[in-house]
Amino acid sequence: AGFSFLAGIGKYFPLHHLFYHLPIYNGFRTWTRFLCLLTFSVTVLAGVGWDALRREGLWAPAWRGGLAFVGLALLLALGALLTAPASVAAAAAALTQKLGPGGPAQALDLARGSALRALALAGLLGAALFSWARLRRVGLPLLLVALAFHAVDISEIARRYLVFRPPSDVLQRPDALGLLPDPQNGDPYRVLDLPGLWQQNTAALFGYQTVMGYHGVQMAAPMKLRQALAARQLDWISLMNGRYILGPQPLNLPGARVLEAGPTYIYENQFALPRAFVLGAAQPVSDDAAAFSALAQSGFDVLHKVTLDGDLGLDGPPPASQVRWLDPGRNHLGLWVHSAAAGLLVVSQTWYPSWEARLDGRPTRLYKADGGALVAVALPAGDHTVNLDFSPALLLGSGLLALLGLLGLAALLVKERTKEAA
Repeated sequence: AGFSFLAGIGKYFPLHHLFYHLPIYNGFRTWTRFLCLLTFSVTVLAGVGWDALRREGLWAPAWRGGLAFVGLALLLALGALLTAPASVAAAAAALTQKLGPGGPAQALDLARGSALRALALAGLLGAALFSWARLRRVGLPLLLVALAFHAVDISEIARRYLVFRPPSDVLQRPDALGLLPDPQNGDPYRVLDLPGLWQQNTAALFGYQTVMGYHGVQMAAPMKLRQALAARQLDWISLMNGRYILGPQPLNLPGARVLEAGPTYIYENQFALPRAFVLGAAQPVSDDAAAFSALAQSGFDVLHKVTLDGDLGLDGPPPASQVRWLDPGRNHLGLWVHSAAAGLLVVSQTWYPSWEARLDGRPTRLYKADGGALVAVALPAGDHTVNLDFSPALLLGSGLLALLGLLGLAALLVKERTKEAA
């Protein structure tokens, strides 16, 4: 609870910058989300305290604590109800900009509804405490009703604000994108849209896959690869299948073909590698750090050789090959590959444990190439079908563990009730 409170207040906590050096926590962008953990932990602590007092038969302190909790909830809900108009009026300009002309009225309606539901919830909580103390059996149904009120409150916020709209309803499609091939047809490719050109993620929202990824959820391995190739940025763009480079001003790109020269400058990168290609050389490395260290060496030809988390004994020129896409989907990638000699099919796709590979219908190892910025499959000579599928096993396993945890909690509850009855 203490950590969540200090983290939730963000920059107003003097030691806030230390959090950015903690693993996992340094990846958060909106620190106020930690206040959800604060309310949860305080609620759990309050429940533990109430239960401890009740078990010891200290009904007077339990009553005082419960009534104080209910009274505080009533005061906060009433305060929110009374101050909602002033708060909405103070933020009217921002609400209008974000939600349109009806934004302030919508926010006021939501704030008042939430406060009224909180008042009802506090009343139900008081009734639950009273019934639990007197009747010992009515409290649980009332608490379930209180949870239902809470669910309604959350769903109301979700219904009003979590509205998913097509990008065309919110953003104007830049004319410059119309000069590029249809991203849904033909071989997949990526674009590099430089900062200052348009709002972040505009190209991605209109279906164009970008070298930098979706801002806010960028994958770490491609970014580390970019750092390793800081002195060879064009090589990095080419390796990441950056076929088109778009910027708000002229760029000095040797070998690039100019497609548009203002106000949006569009260049076709002639050196861009396909999304999937066959190589004949791979350098085995012990871990990701060793991979990025090797790639950073100026003599490492990143366009004709990759680092690999395995030793396949490949150290030759790229074999004569052909690659044809069968199904370039989001969670499934299907390819037909012809390779004149044994080689390595490299796909510009960030490595993740949930990706699985099949070669000619049989499971095969999916190698981590270039520190995980790419993936690779070992190929014997000949014609082959390669399929990459994103498996939901990790998600299903997490759900199973959560279910087992709930069953364990239910078993503990039954055990405690049995002890009380005895």
